[in-house]
Amino acid sequence: MNHQKLELAFKFHQDGFFDNAWRIYQEILQIDPCHFDALHLSGLIAYQRLDLKSAEQFFLNAICVNWSNADVHLNLGAMLMAAGRVDEALVRYDCVIAIQPDYANAYYNRAMALQENQKLEKCLVDYDRAISINSNFADAFNNRGNALNGLDLFHEALISFETAMILAPDSAQVYYNAAISLQKLIHFDKALVRLDQAILIKSDYSDCYNSQGIVFTQMRRFDKAIDSLEMAISINPDFAAAFNHRGMVFYQLHSYAEALLDFEKSISLKTDYADAFYNRGLALQELGRWDEASISLDKALSMKADYSDLFGMALHLRLKISDWSGLNDQLDKIKADTLEKKSVTTPFIALSIYDDPAFHYVAARQHLQKKFPMRRREKIPVHIKKSSKIRLAYFSADFRMHPMSQLISGVFDRHDRDKFELIAFSFGPDAPNEMRTRIKGACDQFIDVRVFNDEEIRDTALKMEIDIAVDLMGFTANSRTGIFSSRCAPVQLSFLGYPGTMAAEYIDYIVADTIVAPPQTRQFYQEKILYLPGSYFPSSYKTDEAKGRLPIKEFTRDDLGLPTHRFVFCCFNNSFKILPSVFDRWMRILSAVEGSVLWLLDDNAASNRNLQREAIARGVSADRLFFARRMPLADHLARHRCADLFLDTLPYNAHTTATDALWAGLPVLTLIGESFAGRVAASLLNAVGLPELVTTSDDAYEQLAVRLATHPEELNALKQKLAADRLSCRLFDTGSYVRSLEAAYTTIHERHQAGLKPDHIYVED
Repeated sequence: MNHQKLELAFKFHQDGFFDNAWRIYQEILQIDPCHFDALHLSGLIAYQRLDLKSAEQFFLNAICVNWSNADVHLNLGAMLMAAGRVDEALVRYDCVIAIQPDYANAYYNRAMALQENQKLEKCLVDYDRAISINSNFADAFNNRGNALNGLDLFHEALISFETAMILAPDSAQVYYNAAISLQKLIHFDKALVRLDQAILIKSDYSDCYNSQGIVFTQMRRFDKAIDSLEMAISINPDFAAAFNHRGMVFYQLHSYAEALLDFEKSISLKTDYADAFYNRGLALQELGRWDEASISLDKALSMKADYSDLFGMALHLRLKISDWSGLNDQLDKIKADTLEKKSVTTPFIALSIYDDPAFHYVAARQHLQKKFPMRRREKIPVHIKKSSKIRLAYFSADFRMHPMSQLISGVFDRHDRDKFELIAFSFGPDAPNEMRTRIKGACDQFIDVRVFNDEEIRDTALKMEIDIAVDLMGFTANSRTGIFSSRCAPVQLSFLGYPGTMAAEYIDYIVADTIVAPPQTRQFYQEKILYLPGSYFPSSYKTDEAKGRLPIKEFTRDDLGLPTHRFVFCCFNNSFKILPSVFDRWMRILSAVEGSVLWLLDDNAASNRNLQREAIARGVSADRLFFARRMPLADHLARHRCADLFLDTLPYNAHTTATDALWAGLPVLTLIGESFAGRVAASLLNAVGLPELVTTSDDAYEQLAVRLATHPEELNALKQKLAADRLSCRLFDTGSYVRSLEAAYTTIHERHQAGLKPDHIYVED
């Protein structure tokens, strides 16, 4: 009787009539509580109904009746996996294999459990065993590919997926997974083909549209990316990742308000979404909402402590708002983790928190190896030149109203066009303004490559047979290091934008001078050093003033809200450069110079409040701090005359801000450091003829600041010297500077043409 009932119940079970099957299984168990099949199949129905607690009890009871049945252990393992009890599931799969060593599904299930525990090498062994038993096991090939993807073995993963496609040609998931491998391998067109195949099989596959959007974003086809992501959202309105990815598209289009809306929508759908909190912080930063940005990054960090570079970025934002709470511990963590090869900060942030060129090299090297490793090693052949001109290409996102363009525009104006063909590759926003127009006019070709991906830009440069590629950005915001990682020119160099080593084999040279990169520091550079005479730092002030671009405006202290008869120290550096050690020095100087005040850049309201609070904590009244709102460049230069002495920062010196002050006639006092970024002001002061304002210790810095503030005749002598030499000194002689830079370019080009390797070059004065 029970046998007939079991057959009927099993038929109901197979046909999906679970209630009927369940009723009969329970009738059998009332008669025979130890009926193995009824216990096992009741467990299956409970599992299928997601009643995991009941399922577990039925399976365990069945095992008590017949321990040697492999299937019941297998099903119990699957139920434990569904409950998130992976380690217990592994025990059950071990039992299955002990009972039946040739059971392919057992190895497959154990592999999935190991994969869930991120034991990817071990899971591959089990997938291979399952496949050796069942060579047509499409799911095993598919999941094996996923494991290989997790190990960054994308080529091997593709082979596995291709086999799965043959075995299961109607599986949309296999095509989707293959597309992920192809995307990682930067085979974007092929990835799109696989995604299209998946969508043909499953038209409502929202994950596919989401991935399509990501691939289009990487290809910089932003309109198509938005279309794909909107399709994903229309299919699944609660798709948090799609909103996050669309937000990143808007972010790259500089539509920060729209990006913020998408990040916040993503967070509302998934409150523990670290990526969305991180991206929200970036958007808020661009919108100048620094306090909120800092909170958002800290939130992301609390959710995902090992998020790449996030710890450093969160710290950088806190420095931006002058929040120094717990700073020493955070700095120690960044250094220790970086030395342990953990990705906790970007190289640029490393420059601003430590005066340590060895540490800067390690931070740059790790960042580079993780994100921008050398992608192609074949040597670019020596060009058979069709012209005597050297084809010189500058790459930047900042050909606009930006400090970099402010500095280099005069260089572009004065390049010798009989010897050089000048090309600009612009991957920044196309914002029409005077500076962008000026740079365009100075170039033989100005190529807008915003919508090109790195490989497309590289290929364009190679087709144009560029001789020397100059990266004006390094690791600064919106840089495109990937262009250079696969070589876009036979000679590549880093110049101006990033004051430190990029630690890249594919960057042949860095432009410097003997002060910012003295010969004894060469061990901390991957690049060979192009030593320019005087300072490596260009300027365009004299050129601009001659063209009437910088009209002289007279400000009074009353105009600027400054006290009329008190000594005014100033520093117009960004707030993130003001570390507690710098502020300590400044407050001791204010305390020593009665009535003196400190005039700082009005970088953001939060920083202003925090700096005032920090001043009070050091015994200095908050009303001795004044803040200068941002102004057009000409007005900003003119207002320097209302200050008495510029106080520099360390480890990241004043760079453009120092040249602004010196051009305006304001002496700059610096404390020279050990690293490139901390020696720039010393380079500028030597080039302007004021080496006496370079100090080498905290005490010397403070004593000289106090002395100059209390001995006006000495300070006036410095100002008179600066005024007398301004038009003739090396620092502001753009014409001589360009001739030296061109001599450097010519030398490294000739070395390449002669088949010589890069080497350190000293350009003669």
